[in-house]
Amino acid sequence: MAWPDLPDPSLPDVVARLADYPEAWGWTLSGGEPTIRADLPDLIAALRSAGAPCLGLATDGWALTRDPVVDRLRAEGLQRVRIPLHCGRADAHDWLVKTPGAARRVRRAIETCLGAGLEVEIDTALTRPTLPHLEETVELVSVLGASAIHFHRPVLTEHNAPQSVALSPRMGLLEPHLRSAFRAARRRALRADAHGLPECVLADVEGARPGTEIWVLPTDSQWRPLQEAFVPGSSGECSACPDTCAGAPADYVLRFGKSEFSEFRPPSRKSTSVIDVHLDAAESSRQARTRLMRAVRQHPDILRLTGEWMQHPDALSLLGETRLLLPEVRVVGEVNGLRSVGDRVLGALAGHCTIEVVCSGPPEGSEGVLEKLRSLGVEANLLDAETED
Repeated sequence: MAWPDLPDPSLPDVVARLADYPEAWGWTLSGGEPTIRADLPDLIAALRSAGAPCLGLATDGWALTRDPVVDRLRAEGLQRVRIPLHCGRADAHDWLVKTPGAARRVRRAIETCLGAGLEVEIDTALTRPTLPHLEETVELVSVLGASAIHFHRPVLTEHNAPQSVALSPRMGLLEPHLRSAFRAARRRALRADAHGLPECVLADVEGARPGTEIWVLPTDSQWRPLQEAFVPGSSGECSACPDTCAGAPADYVLRFGKSEFSEFRPPSRKSTSVIDVHLDAAESSRQARTRLMRAVRQHPDILRLTGEWMQHPDALSLLGETRLLLPEVRVVGEVNGLRSVGDRVLGALAGHCTIEVVCSGPPEGSEGVLEKLRSLGVEANLLDAETED
């Protein structure tokens, strides 16, 4: 993403933005480089007090190599960090960021953050010279202990225009490298997604999914979402792609043209696969997480969580992790079991999953639960108990 040159927003202004996106599952502070901000610990503490969920920090990691610094941020409420590691080979990463020793320092930051109990995610740029090492990079990221890897293409700007041919891979050459990278991520149970790529480029890459992040930037008068500029299909080009695809990246089209996109196969339409995972409330979180990961590795279109999920003490944490890995999660619960679940817990599920209520008695008995769920913004449906059996 190409960030514009803007002044740092005030702490109250950043905290006030939480109200604009109440459905967000998590918040990530980025920049520029957020660790050079003097009041970063206070900002993290303020966001946590304001209820920001799954609070993360996107940083180059250079300031996170010392335990006291990371421990302080962790104590204030930081839960995740996202650090760039562009290649499993240190010399290639150092060359890309133009800093000798950068890869070694990134690895030290990852180790320090994991030691402090933070979740670590990795950003990896898709560049022409590092594509052959993409699978190797995924393997290293998993060994280092990260939970996710985010692939993104470099944005071609006036600054890097002279190197654009050498830096940016052509879309038509990405598929085999992405296929092996996502295959390695599945093998390692590593969450992976791709940003800035049209859906047709990912059509034949099993397990690939476009990233769905929204970055919000402060301007002189307001905060506005920043999305990469895309060029929709025209004159018959891209006509077979679904409406969910935004089109080709505008910076790429400006440099390389658009003709190659018409050669891609549109995303295939396959039958929907569903996997059920049953849980008892007394089951340990470790057992539940292990069974979830086994189900996730089968890449179902829909994961249904049955049994006593909503009564489990770590339900929200488990559901949050699962929702990041799969396109659709449904929780099936008997209406009487959901009556005891508090509004805070149910409200936190809004936008994360669908709740399907099974009523063993007269359907009228579930109306109150359904109304409460929907009033909290949770998608809820009534299932027939006999059909569910």
